[in-house]
Amino acid sequence: MVDYNPFAYEVHEDPYPYYRALREQAPLYRNE
Repeated sequence: MVDYNPFAYEVHEDPYPYYRALREQAPLYRNE
């Protein structure tokens, strides 16, 4: 599971590794 916090400094600086991991591990995600 990807630990994704869109407000984290690391994500802000370079989001593409997180985007890749999200696509690979959870291409469809439901947030309720």
